[in-house]
Amino acid sequence: MKTISPPYLLDPADVPDTSLLVTHDGKPVDNLFVEKQYRLLTEPLWTSWKPSDGKPYRVLANVGLFFKYRSPPLVPDVMFAVDADTPADSPASDHRSYFVWVTGKPPDVVIEIVSEKRGREDTDKMKAYQQIGVPFYVVFDPDEILDGGVLRVFGRQVTGYRPMNPKAFGELGLGLTLWDGVHERMEGTWLRWIDEAGKLIPNAKERAALEMRRAKTERKRALAQKKKATEEKKRAEEEKKRADAEKALGDAARARVEHLEKKLRAAGLSTNGVS
Repeated sequence: MKTISPPYLLDPADVPDTSLLVTHDGKPVDNLFVEKQYRLLTEPLWTSWKPSDGKPYRVLANVGLFFKYRSPPLVPDVMFAVDADTPADSPASDHRSYFVWVTGKPPDVVIEIVSEKRGREDTDKMKAYQQIGVPFYVVFDPDEILDGGVLRVFGRQVTGYRPMNPKAFGELGLGLTLWDGVHERMEGTWLRWIDEAGKLIPNAKERAALEMRRAKTERKRALAQKKKATEEKKRAEEEKKRADAEKALGDAARARVEHLEKKLRAAGLSTNGVS
């Protein structure tokens, strides 16, 4: 049976020179919320998470995804990929964007954040990501502009994308959840990564606060143990003093008895009551 290679795997002679491609257009980010959301989806993974199998990974925001030479790139809001590093000896231009013919695979997760209907996140973009083989596609619509719900996650199947539980992305050890809180002094409903146990992956500030609380708890525990040890030592010393005192009283009593017996014997009297 003939094997059909993925469209992003090229023969060496067909590999394009990435330095000739336009990898950025200088356009600003969408709005302040989206700009902050980018960091909340990238920074926590870099600072607080590691894959259980130790494989390298990358998480990128607003970077071009090049999947076919001479075709304009897609620009996901956020994409995540495991074991898809650009080889260290590749030209510098290969490191400017995500080129699937360089990494050898499309990203594992693509996240699109909806800010207006013109983005076509649940139609044209979804179809494009499905065609290039992105396993998991996420539409985050905080203002419900598309009327499909705030968070929709899709898994790629032979027949196309199908809705799935956002809590777990296959064997990646990651999931997504909605989180109400304050991030960078802005309150809102944010999209957050969770680990395979369902716990939020903290950003650097949260991790520092968590470690501080853990250090305080450990200090309290150490102080409590020290206090307990001191009390046990004091109790042992008191027990020893009491035992020593009882021994001293016993020794004194025996000494008096022996003294009396000696005096009785000296007087010719029996110590057992018999003359």
